[in-house]
Amino acid sequence: MPNMNIYLPRRRFLTLIGTGILGILGYSTAFEPKNLKITKIKLNFKSLPTKLDGLVIAHITDLHFGSTLCSEIYKKVLEVVKKENSDIIAVTGDIISKRSVVDKAKEFFNQLPDKPIFIVWGNWDHWSMNKEIKKFKESLENKKTRVLVNDYYELEENFFICGVDDPHTSRDNINNAVRKTGFKILLAHSPEIMGKAENRVELVLAGHTHGGQVVIPFIGAPFVPVTKKYRRYASGIFKVGKTILFVSRGIGTSIFPVRMNCPPEIAFIELRKNKIKVLQKPLLN
Repeated sequence: MPNMNIYLPRRRFLTLIGTGILGILGYSTAFEPKNLKITKIKLNFKSLPTKLDGLVIAHITDLHFGSTLCSEIYKKVLEVVKKENSDIIAVTGDIISKRSVVDKAKEFFNQLPDKPIFIVWGNWDHWSMNKEIKKFKESLENKKTRVLVNDYYELEENFFICGVDDPHTSRDNINNAVRKTGFKILLAHSPEIMGKAENRVELVLAGHTHGGQVVIPFIGAPFVPVTKKYRRYASGIFKVGKTILFVSRGIGTSIFPVRMNCPPEIAFIELRKNKIKVLQKPLLN
């Protein structure tokens, strides 16, 4: 019986391991962060006003201008939003990672289609701008763009786009944002708002998690930047009481400019009235 043992010299073995690690790092820094995925979701709501049946929301989150190395991702986002059909655009926070890129962020918003745009703040927006956050708000707002800071906007009769300030840093005031009666969509940077939003709104759109940014096969994301109670909402669509929550993996990167098994995402959410549900994936209770 021949000896089937294969011996690799230590130096060659370490070279192979090193090459594999470099390959993974190269993929996760140079390729996956710009590999934009388009997610399309249809949701059924009996309470949706009839005239809004078929309304499509483009959901963008975690742009992170200033910390994302693959700048071409922003061009891809603009191309997709201009190409795909949507009626309104929702941006759920972490627009910038440092103050010096404010102009790049403003240029991005100016290039979005001429549709209603609603923005809420994330933790990095506050950390970057600090006391200048109000000036940042004023610089973004115009006829098509509104920044909702614990406030709401009645888009149509009895149909409200509500927005809370960043829940991750405890700046949210949901009582003020959802004080009207009607069909309510809540924009919040982090799914950590769900402890207060459950059963109070029909739909919540959030980000913040980046889907974990690095997801290990069969294990999951080693780190999701939310409190333990909300780590199950890393990404995807969930049913929380009577409220539907969608958490996007977002566009940019934070802290480390890498993504692995967790590509950037832009979502288009179509609202239907009394139609068959067609979801991104089964709801998780």
